[in-house]
Amino acid sequence: MTPVKWCTACRTPSGKPNTRKKPMPNNRRRLPKEKPMTDLKTLRASLNSGEHAFADTLAFVAAGYDYQPQAFTNGNVENAAGQNEGSCKTLGLALLEGLSDQEALLAFGEHYRSVVATPEGSDHGNIRALIEHGLAGVKFAAQPLTRKS
Repeated sequence: MTPVKWCTACRTPSGKPNTRKKPMPNNRRRLPKEKPMTDLKTLRASLNSGEHAFADTLAFVAAGYDYQPQAFTNGNVENAAGQNEGSCKTLGLALLEGLSDQEALLAFGEHYRSVVATPEGSDHGNIRALIEHGLAGVKFAAQPLTRKS
């Protein structure tokens, strides 16, 4: 048995140069970063996609608005300032930007879809109150959102 010679340049046992292309380090395709939604037209398109995520609503609010926690009532559900901040931001956005009742519900993303799937449930009180009373039933002590300049 003859000893195998190793090519020092490419670490192949044959001694012949390796002509295969070497994979990229990390060997992953680099996907472009998604741009955050920054305009209402894009938000509305996302809401109507049927797959909108609640985190996207919160990211939209964080990118374009200054938030100040406020007490609010939603139908028969009372929320103290700092309580249910996701609902506060979403409902504040809906009132400030003139979203429809349906768009406001869709902005809750997977939480709204969960409520629709379990109509007899008792979770997500603000979403259930919004379904029953609409945005007309939402009252804030003061508007929680202002547009960033």
